[in-house]
Amino acid sequence: MKKKIIVEIHFNAFGFTPDRFEKKWIDHRMALFMKYAVSSLKKQTNQNFLTLVRYEDSTEKLIKEALAQYKKLPSNIKFVNKAEHMNG
Repeated sequence: MKKKIIVEIHFNAFGFTPDRFEKKWIDHRMALFMKYAVSSLKKQTNQNFLTLVRYEDSTEKLIKEALAQYKKLPSNIKFVNKAEHMNG
């Protein structure tokens, strides 16, 4: 049986900062995420992992708009809302 590692990242699904639901915050954090987190994940020697990046359901439109500004993510990095994460 092959093991697969699941990495969970909370993008804006957890926290006490109320502006994490706003476009300006999401766009800024997405830029940081793409520059540092995605870059690091792509450089991992072993790619046998799945990264689930959780976001707040109510911000789905803003998340999708922000993601559209970048190259498509590798198949092992997925943005999921809370409902998808729970049913995943």
